[in-house]
Amino acid sequence: MRDNAIEDVSVISRPALYDRARRRKFAIPGAEIGSILDYSYTIRRERVTPDRPLYFDLSLGDREPFIRDVVEVEIPAGFRILHREEGLEGPDSTLRGNSILFRWIVTDHRGFSREPLMPPPAYLLPRLTIGISASFEEIAARYRELIEDSSEVPEEFTERFEGIADRDSLLVEVYTWVARNIKTVPLMADRFSIVPFSPEAVLENSFGTPLDKSFLLYCVLKKLGYHADFVLVPDRSRGGLIEEVPSLSQFKTALVLLGDSLYLYPAEADADMGYVDPRFQGVKGLSLRGELVRIPFLGGKKAGDSFYLKVRFDSDGGAKVELREEAKGRQALELRGLRVLSPEERKKRVEERIGKLFPSSELQNFRLLNLDDLSEPVVLEAEFSLGDFYRELGDYIFFRLPGLNYSAKEVALEKRRFPIYVEEGGSVSHRYEIEIPDGYGVKSLPKTVRFISPPQKYATEVKTEGRKILFEDTAVRNAGLFAESSYSEFKKVIQGMAEISKSWIVLERTGN
Repeated sequence: MRDNAIEDVSVISRPALYDRARRRKFAIPGAEIGSILDYSYTIRRERVTPDRPLYFDLSLGDREPFIRDVVEVEIPAGFRILHREEGLEGPDSTLRGNSILFRWIVTDHRGFSREPLMPPPAYLLPRLTIGISASFEEIAARYRELIEDSSEVPEEFTERFEGIADRDSLLVEVYTWVARNIKTVPLMADRFSIVPFSPEAVLENSFGTPLDKSFLLYCVLKKLGYHADFVLVPDRSRGGLIEEVPSLSQFKTALVLLGDSLYLYPAEADADMGYVDPRFQGVKGLSLRGELVRIPFLGGKKAGDSFYLKVRFDSDGGAKVELREEAKGRQALELRGLRVLSPEERKKRVEERIGKLFPSSELQNFRLLNLDDLSEPVVLEAEFSLGDFYRELGDYIFFRLPGLNYSAKEVALEKRRFPIYVEEGGSVSHRYEIEIPDGYGVKSLPKTVRFISPPQKYATEVKTEGRKILFEDTAVRNAGLFAESSYSEFKKVIQGMAEISKSWIVLERTGN
């Protein structure tokens, strides 16, 4: 492979622990747009080890159509393999000397066009998975042997936490230290090794892959007396776990399971404690005990973004707005990234964020809370003015709810060919308190609605209370794979949300 590569570079050049991870690129000479390509390649494995077993997971083809695709696997006679097919027939097998040749053929793949919320290729293309015959219990036993000699945590490291008596506070402190003081090397286990470096090596270098950091956290928590487990996980965007072909090579990284339900993934320095990369939610993982466990989707309030707004009318069509945003999940991760910026740059980023949510806004002041506390939601409090907020026509005032920016772009297609794939779930909620200006009463309000579909739910509540308009809404998106038959319901929900965004609130002069 090295001899035929047109590019052969190290993926990670620093630190030196990871410089053997390489990226190689290949090309077909003379290929042009419109060419019909006819090519083949061979991969030969001469050695199989416990940490790098024989395993191939192939998605055949691409979005482009192909005429014929053939996969041949030759193994020594008597060497047993497991295989699983999706979208293609089982193999033909023939004896070739002292080897057995397995052959899979796919013909006339039509290709496909992109759709919004489209599943990754692993869910759409013919897929072939091949591995050595084994069970997950055997794999877990081998893995325990691979890591048992490298799990010792230096005594001087745990001594730094001796003064923290409260167990919850200790957990937050340890998690935060690992997440923030060990720089993340962006390599998954399939690109480097499923066996993590020892805690001592990771602490000495202050670098680690997501797997290394999870292993360090696991070993430290075990040493401090917590009931923790180490759970290897596959990538949901690559199709999740193939149970028919147990293999260590299926797993990309690991989570730490604390107790029965709290999964920890310290790869991100600014993520909530308990936040898990969406690629590793909703999959089955393998614990060190040899059991398959289901990693839940976070979704809902655990990945929610809540907005509380007080709006007062100003002169010349404007308004004064007080905002409090409480962010968890993905939005908290983005906001915590502001902690490393200078005050000037931080203000600029907040202005950009406010301007994106509220066009024609001018930031007056703000403050950010919990940037350093990974156990609490990030809070953004801001005051800003809105230009061009309302229109005054005769005895009437017209305006829309500021910051309610739902779009129907995701459901522009009349029908779908493929299922709906939602990578990351979560929720968004708004609570408005709008002061009615003196001399006016309410003429028209948005409807109170409730829409439900498997991927998406949406509900609103609208009322007046004294001299105030109170509007609340909640949009919940569920992660997962949903049949294309749910598209019509999903479309109604998204279109209904977009209609609420465009709804006018009308005030009428009362003459009082």
